[in-house]
Amino acid sequence: MANSSEMTTPPSHRRGWSASDASGAIYGTIAASAVIAATARHQPPGKVLILTVATLAIFWLAHVYAGALSHQMRSTRTASCLCP
Repeated sequence: MANSSEMTTPPSHRRGWSASDASGAIYGTIAASAVIAATARHQPPGKVLILTVATLAIFWLAHVYAGALSHQMRSTRTASCLCP
């Protein structure tokens, strides 16, 4: 049985993501659609799949890197504000 805090927590927060994270899913869908549209007529299905997965992996790595830089910049700014 779920405890009371799980019952009052919205489902999106129990899974560890929120509506603000939807932008990543939207960008991924657009990127995948673009790769499929660009390669589907000229490449065999296996190659389309490989190109799509490779493109999404690159976009995901860029997303993670940008998040890490953003976190580091926020941490540095907070630390510099605390020091006289």
